[in-house]
Amino acid sequence: MQNTTKITTSTDHAISEMLAPLSANDAILTACLVLGKNPGDYGHLDNGRRKMCAGNLLRGAARKDDAIVAKVRSEVAHHTPASRPAKVRKNLRDYAPKKEQVAPEVDWSGKSARFKFAVIDAAGEVTFKYTAPAELPEGAVLVERAA
Repeated sequence: MQNTTKITTSTDHAISEMLAPLSANDAILTACLVLGKNPGDYGHLDNGRRKMCAGNLLRGAARKDDAIVAKVRSEVAHHTPASRPAKVRKNLRDYAPKKEQVAPEVDWSGKSARFKFAVIDAAGEVTFKYTAPAELPEGAVLVERAA
């Protein structure tokens, strides 16, 4: 059995943060420009694999050459529009999970016990259902009756 250990360096995190705001095409273009590769070689990949491959190429190169991070930083500056600046998380609170929304109260009085669900649409109107709907309209909230 082979025992492997993943080694993470500070350059790995820097590369990931710089590529985060880029589209998949911009990420692979940045990687190819920095490393001297042909972007067309990655055209057959879907967007997720293209972006993952760009990150892997750059992280691998950055482990061998510290100058790669500076090259990536200058290339990312060219591909990131001013309207979509690079997002850098500086505080651990930014990683905290979002608070769950509390379901609104529904007045079940006068309704048959067979009604198990209520759908509240964006306008605030309540529709009672026997079964949970397969799809909810946009902005609607599903509330399950307490037992």
